[in-house]
Amino acid sequence: WEQVDFCLEYPQPRFSSKLAPPYDGPFPDVPVLMLNGDIDLQTPLESAQRATTNWPNSVFLTIEDATHVTLTTSECALGTALSFLQNPVLPDEQACDSEAAPT
Repeated sequence: WEQVDFCLEYPQPRFSSKLAPPYDGPFPDVPVLMLNGDIDLQTPLESAQRATTNWPNSVFLTIEDATHVTLTTSECALGTALSFLQNPVLPDEQACDSEAAPT
């Protein structure tokens, strides 16, 4: 709870209001890779999965035994994200399902 109001005092961006993101849609039809840890306490899995309804061209990967920051706990998540950034082709939804849990 200590970070709930963290962004409230952040300076407003200085760009045209025409460039503001659409907070209530419609959202652009672009490929979106979503990663969420199955033990994420900040964004529960069910809430994160609901975000896919706003992005029809998206893939949602559940990272096993990962918390909110999946890229630091999963080599598969990190590799998949880097690959997507280099070439924005969406991976299979089960891309990280077989990854062994970190020891």
